Amino acid sequence: MKNVIIYASMTGHSKKIAQAISEKLGIEAFNIKDNPKIEGYDMGIFVSGIYSGECKPELIEFAKKLTPANIKSALLVTSSMKEMTPEKLKEALIANQIEVMKDEYTCKGGFLVMGISHPNKQEIDEAVDFVRNHLYQTV
Repeated sequence: MKNVIIYASMTGHSKKIAQAISEKLGIEAFNIKDNPKIEGYDMGIFVSGIYSGECKPELIEFAKKLTPANIKSALLVTSSMKEMTPEKLKEALIANQIEVMKDEYTCKGGFLVMGISHPNKQEIDEAVDFVRNHLYQTV
């Protein structure tokens, strides 16, 4: 299975999570700021913080341009002050015929002084384990 990590980071937390998954599982990670060319992947692992109830708008816009020729399915990993689901991201992927996995991983996020120690090492390790377990279950 050919997998890719696609992330958007405002505070650096999502980048930290994406890089940990990349390093520990050997999956290439792309920051959407770099306008990556995503083509021919089985699974796209989307990593983002949740801000005002949704992922970064740039990630949603990026997802709206994807098709099954880019990625066939998506797995979501998010961090948030409250446990929330990135509905607009899901809708964009599903509208383009990309299967979104039912399971998601959300860890506590930090913003300004609130939740400043999150995501912590344990939460990042849990995100890595979540992706690892999901990929091994779907093989």
